Amino acid sequence: MTTAVSPWGFKGTLVGQLSSELATAKEALRSSRAEDCARITRRLVTEIAAVQAAADGTEEQQRLQLIHASALTILGRAEQGLSPPDGLARFEDAVRIFSRAVHAGADLRRDELADYGSALGGLGRLEEAEQFVTQALERDTPVPAEVVLGIADLLSRRSEQASADRLLNLALDAGAEDPAIAERLGRSLQEASQPDRAADAFTQAGMWFGAGRTPDEALRCFDLALALVSDHIGAMIGRSYALHDLGRHEEALAAVEHTLERHPASAEAQAYAAQLLGSLGRVEEAFRLLEDGFTHSGEVPELRAALARVLLSAGSAGEALTVVEALLAELPTDVELRRLKARILRHLDRPEAAIEILSGLLAENAAIPDDRLDMIDTVIGMGEYERALTETEHALLFVPENPGLLGRRALILTQLERFEEALDAASHAVALDRSEPTALQAEGVALFQLGRAEDALQPFRRLLSLSADSFDIRQQVIDLLINLGRLDEADSLVAEGLRIHGEDPRLLTAQGHIAIRREAYEDALAPLETAALRLEETAEAEADKGAAAGVYLWLGEAMRMLGRNTEAHSYLERGLVIRPDSGWLLGTLGQVLRAAGSGAAEETLRRSVESEDSPSFAYAELGDLLREKGQLAKSREVLTAGIERWPDDAWIWGSLSATQYLLKNYEAALTSCDKALSHNSAYAWAWALKGAVLMDTDQLPQAVGALDAALDLEPANAWAWMLRGWTLEMLGRRADARQSFKNANSHQGSADRQEETWASIGLADLLLQDGDSEGARRQFEQVLKVLRGVDGTELAQIGWCHLRLDECEQAAREFGEALPLEEPFSPVQFDLALALLGLEPVERAVDAYAEAVVTLRDVAHAGRRSFLLHVAEHDLDVVLNQPGFRKVEPENVDVIRWMLARDGPAAPEWREAVEGKLRPAKYHCTLHGTDLTDKVAQRLSSNPVRVVNFGFSVRRGKRARKDEPFTVVVACPGSGQGEHDHEFKGVVTP
Repeated sequence: MTTAVSPWGFKGTLVGQLSSELATAKEALRSSRAEDCARITRRLVTEIAAVQAAADGTEEQQRLQLIHASALTILGRAEQGLSPPDGLARFEDAVRIFSRAVHAGADLRRDELADYGSALGGLGRLEEAEQFVTQALERDTPVPAEVVLGIADLLSRRSEQASADRLLNLALDAGAEDPAIAERLGRSLQEASQPDRAADAFTQAGMWFGAGRTPDEALRCFDLALALVSDHIGAMIGRSYALHDLGRHEEALAAVEHTLERHPASAEAQAYAAQLLGSLGRVEEAFRLLEDGFTHSGEVPELRAALARVLLSAGSAGEALTVVEALLAELPTDVELRRLKARILRHLDRPEAAIEILSGLLAENAAIPDDRLDMIDTVIGMGEYERALTETEHALLFVPENPGLLGRRALILTQLERFEEALDAASHAVALDRSEPTALQAEGVALFQLGRAEDALQPFRRLLSLSADSFDIRQQVIDLLINLGRLDEADSLVAEGLRIHGEDPRLLTAQGHIAIRREAYEDALAPLETAALRLEETAEAEADKGAAAGVYLWLGEAMRMLGRNTEAHSYLERGLVIRPDSGWLLGTLGQVLRAAGSGAAEETLRRSVESEDSPSFAYAELGDLLREKGQLAKSREVLTAGIERWPDDAWIWGSLSATQYLLKNYEAALTSCDKALSHNSAYAWAWALKGAVLMDTDQLPQAVGALDAALDLEPANAWAWMLRGWTLEMLGRRADARQSFKNANSHQGSADRQEETWASIGLADLLLQDGDSEGARRQFEQVLKVLRGVDGTELAQIGWCHLRLDECEQAAREFGEALPLEEPFSPVQFDLALALLGLEPVERAVDAYAEAVVTLRDVAHAGRRSFLLHVAEHDLDVVLNQPGFRKVEPENVDVIRWMLARDGPAAPEWREAVEGKLRPAKYHCTLHGTDLTDKVAQRLSSNPVRVVNFGFSVRRGKRARKDEPFTVVVACPGSGQGEHDHEFKGVVTP
């Protein structure tokens, strides 16, 4: 491949262009953009090599060669960090070109002297490099610090310390601003017993380390300076700066106060001390210090600027702006004052004006890196995240490895909910600088939003360790620990925060919240009430209003849990005055109203779930309330919506399971239970509910396992003990069942009356089964004293007690009264049939069993049908064995047992068995030819009388069976002319 020679002449335009691009490459290298520098210089090297042959004359050839050598040197320096062997090769090429030019008598320019010396130094040829480096520095041209330091060490080894010191001073005078050079000079001067000059050098090194964001190194250098000159004012103030940058704010204040003791007239120390006092919230002390400063030093700019900063810390941004604008009228080009004005404008919510100032600094090349960061932060504060992202990515083109910019980019991405990208960007920034606060913040937020709350703790903890005095960071870590349930750690951070910040209402609120999470509701009241009092004493700023709403929320919750609903209601209403649409306040108030039986509870909870910040518990509460009202479809709708919003919330899943259970959707109920337990395996109520579903679907051993899990977690759960008792009783484990019933009654405080009653009936039943008829009678009579028959369940319980007391006629009446109050199929139908079995004629009982099994066939869930048949069969055995019950002919008992069989007439498949025994086998409408065989079989299999007859036929055996004639009328749908009845005759064969 060949490169076309530029048509431009080499005098002027092309040489100037190449020199300009070389300067751009050097700037990229100074800005730590090694890749950009390498890309530019590689292109330059290729282009120069291609056009050198066409150069017009020796002078132009030589000038191009020197530019070529400089480009190779800059490329070598860039590649040293990217690919060291390539960098060395570039230096060798550059040295050959420079050497030929020098031998040819070329007069090197000052930047070429620096580049020649740098290339020689890069190759370790320091003795040769010395003269060229020295000449470059004498002409105020910077040389890489590592080369200067290498030559200084060489001179020291040759015992030419004066020459070494001169070289270091020349480097600093040339604008090196390198802390390593300043520190090296300080050590040399220290060895030469020049403590004052050494202290100056160490102080300069400290200042540059501080500017380079390495405050620990800065602090080390300031300490070196103070070890030589204990009252060195620059080192004393610098030490305070470094301590502040390390987050050790109280130590920084102590350091600058010590400076003032030694240098009471220092306006710089007075100004910085006042600023620190202001940032620590001690504004009155800051104002007094500044007043003293003005008295002794006059209204010097340093003190006036400090006054503006203290006013800003005190929340008086308007007054701060007045002070700064007066100063700028006198010093209009002062960069620090313009920067301060931009900061004040941000506090005054005038972001565009702040951006205009910062943009001006950038355009004038007067900005520091923090100015660009401040401008981006301002745009972020405006909520214009896409604009902020554009600004950040533009800035990264110039400084792609800047941790502050990368951290802000990550933080912006979290605001845009691009959490995976945010995490990648934050991790990159943290790898470059483990102390970059925006990167740590973004990493924590991204991890938390990606469901990795435990992992999020690490960056947040790191952030807090860097800024132990930062209230906001501490609050974030506390909130995260509370969210994770790590209450002891959260409590410790709150206590430490109270020592640092005093009785801040937000910390007191967190303390109360932690106590509530520990269920120590009385302990929560004192910090929460103190927080409320502190907030009422402060100015009614918007932030205070938000904090007050939070305090009233947790006070309401504590009072609710203590049963003090009137006080809870009052606090929550006060919170809603401040935040009328708060989902949390509305949800908690809904809980209070629900506990008080208020009709307003439903509407309040609905407002909560419709709010933007609706908490998950509001959905669960509203779903529970609607379920209690019997509005099961609405309950399911609300809970399903809650799960769409909170898919990992165990409470909502558990509540949905309960609603599905009552809707007889047993499979869905079990799935929801399992979902709830997958999110919270310690959810006792969900285990108990799962046990109830498994029991009701005839999975009795599994039901016992689920109920055992519930009771391990919540031993006082009377409902679970009651269910366990009946399940074990059906499994024949009577001793275990008896203990379960006793446990249920021993926890009456957690049970409603129905649960207590069923447990008491269970105990009485077991007494009767064990032969203690008198004990059973007393127990049943005791139960009857508390039952009033207010609903179908109580009527059925009364009926059962009378049945077990051999009062079958009374029991039959009560079961009969209960049936109309029950659902379409109720196990009370089997109870009524069982009561009739104790009366004459027995045929009524057999017919009642037949009616029950035919009705049971409409129960869709096979497990539920199986359980109801299981219970009916179990009850039949138990009652037939009670001493006073009337003896029943075995033939009738056999027919009843046949009807209660799982594959008997209660099974939907039994209709198919009947259809297979019809003669003739098919039945068609004589008018339309429609096959109505299915309807005939359905009518015959659903006729209780025929069920009974079929049962007796089975009982008598095959030889005794006879054809059974039938006449049925079924509806024919017709053929578009409307349906009509059709009568069929036939027989059911044996």
